[in-house]
Amino acid sequence: MKLQYSKEIILNILNKKPDLGKTAVMKIIFILQHVFDVNLGYNFDIYTYGPYAAEVTDELEALIYEDFIKADIYTFNNYLGYKLNISEKGESSKGTLSTDDEQKINKVLLSFGDKKAKELELDSTIIYIRNLHMKNKWGDIKEDIIKDVREIKPHFSNNKIGKAYDNLKNSGMLI
Repeated sequence: MKLQYSKEIILNILNKKPDLGKTAVMKIIFILQHVFDVNLGYNFDIYTYGPYAAEVTDELEALIYEDFIKADIYTFNNYLGYKLNISEKGESSKGTLSTDDEQKINKVLLSFGDKKAKELELDSTIIYIRNLHMKNKWGDIKEDIIKDVREIKPHFSNNKIGKAYDNLKNSGMLI
């Protein structure tokens, strides 16, 4: 059930927000699970581009292979990426989500759907580290979270991390 439902979530995301890349879908699913409590059962760890769950990649690849999603390759600043879109088969086989989860997806896409992969990388890493601090009772001390994010993501300045942290906090994404 959970596996099928998570596929429905992915199809719903891509139906509402076409042309997302794999990294963006990964981060949106992370935010749905870790900020909005949509229990999809993914085990996220910190990775090169922020929180990552191999199961999400596996499901995206299965949906592409089964022709529920089309993956078009494109180049961006000398990098190869994908634009994912729901196919006709995916459109016709979409199930329904709970109203609550549908509203949560809408909120996440409203807040994060237009962000670039780098912005999503930073935002999701801040959420991941902040949740780790709270889980381990290290406290919600902004400077400590910035320091820990910077250790993992040295290509982001303390200032940039601090601004992203403040934006997440002010928008209620750090609960």
